[in-house]
Amino acid sequence: MYTITKYLKSGTCELTGKTGEAIEVTASNGSLSKAILSMPALGQLLRLHAKQHEKTNGPESRPAKTAAANSE
Repeated sequence: MYTITKYLKSGTCELTGKTGEAIEVTASNGSLSKAILSMPALGQLLRLHAKQHEKTNGPESRPAKTAAANSE
């Protein structure tokens, strides 16, 4: 689980080195502690985490889509 601890109007992403809108993120497993990430880098992190979870638990472990999500 990831916790967003702070929103920054301007910050330097620790993953990409780019400066701009960013957030400070901490992971409950200790892998990240107050890491500054851009919004695109956060998306990459979440996709990576989802893929790792899927490899470990199988694709059927993904949450089912809701009726609202299916209607879009």
